[in-house]
Amino acid sequence: SLLRGENGISHRQKVMNRYVSLTDKPPVDGCDIITTIDVDMQDIAEKALVDKLEELEAFVGVAAIMEVKTGEIKAIVNMTRGNDGKYYEMKNSAVSDLMEPGSTFKTASMMLALDEGKATLSTTVDCAPGIYPMYGRKMKDHNWNKGGYKVLTFSNILEYSSNIGVSRIIDEAFKDDPQKFVDGLRRMGVGIPLNLPFVGKGEPLIPQPNSKKRYWSKSDLPWMSIGYVTQQPVISTLTFYNAIANNGKMVKPKIYKGETEIMDDSIASSETIKAIQKAMRDN
Repeated sequence: SLLRGENGISHRQKVMNRYVSLTDKPPVDGCDIITTIDVDMQDIAEKALVDKLEELEAFVGVAAIMEVKTGEIKAIVNMTRGNDGKYYEMKNSAVSDLMEPGSTFKTASMMLALDEGKATLSTTVDCAPGIYPMYGRKMKDHNWNKGGYKVLTFSNILEYSSNIGVSRIIDEAFKDDPQKFVDGLRRMGVGIPLNLPFVGKGEPLIPQPNSKKRYWSKSDLPWMSIGYVTQQPVISTLTFYNAIANNGKMVKPKIYKGETEIMDDSIASSETIKAIQKAMRDN
């Protein structure tokens, strides 16, 4: 309704033996929109994504580039494999598809442990022998069949993406009050709706331990800490990481030029932000 404008009305009338068009109501131009997309970045991102999808024979893949300070989306590519085996833009998967974030969620868990004073950069965890029993289930690192990682520092846990390292820290810190973990995530902007102006957008789904709508088991906390149990669109994960790069200031992603919308001036203390930045740089 804003972009299409309004049609005008005119009629033909004979004037001095010839017909001319006379305007009864002039047309009204629609509003202009200038997207944030950088065509060169978009082309590079699309080629890189398709090459990787073909290599992995994957079904769907997403690549997005977000400018740290402004939240402008410089490139966003959503590719799905068609029946002919080739990849096409079929839907905005980065915004609409809900999926378990997996290991990308571990940074949020470890960052919350820092912010709550439950861990420091000098914290260590013994991850040997690669398998750790947790509430009747086995938490495994990917190299469990080779004996695991043994003792890892905070930064090492992120570097090697250790399931055992993350889950043991979080379980020890929040097992008596898992709701505090979920509330802490929301305080950092994890699991909150972004309210993006897109049709079909997905909203994060993070179970609440105190909710009566869903049974909460003791194993949910450690598995949630490594990116399972929850679901969120890729754009939500990108927005969180962008806030870390932006020294704690979370900005709303935008696809068109306009004012930068600040969602949170600081998702964590400055000390926590500096510590998680150092841990990530060390990797």
